[in-house]
Amino acid sequence: MTVRFADLARTLPCGAVAGLLAGAPRSRLKPTNTAARVEWHDGFHLGVDELARQPGYRGPQFVALGLELARDGYLDARIIGDAARAGNHGPQSLKRVWHLVARFGLGVS
Repeated sequence: MTVRFADLARTLPCGAVAGLLAGAPRSRLKPTNTAARVEWHDGFHLGVDELARQPGYRGPQFVALGLELARDGYLDARIIGDAARAGNHGPQSLKRVWHLVARFGLGVS
């Protein structure tokens, strides 16, 4: 089993997880009580052109929010995190923008 992304800021039920966990570098927590192998990736980024093509995934309002937040033509976890810390957008809205990045974004290399 591979978990493509996980919210590692919350408790991860490692006792129930087997196989492989993949996490972004900023979330390098040390899992305990698990036999799962942990591998790190460099995260995802989503260009605004691809974002604009996806209004049906989580809704056009989240595409619009993503386009508003984008910097230099793309979105990534850092940009969304900055928006969350600024407190100008609801966490559920930002979560849906993250879903777009995680689903349609490309791995950073």
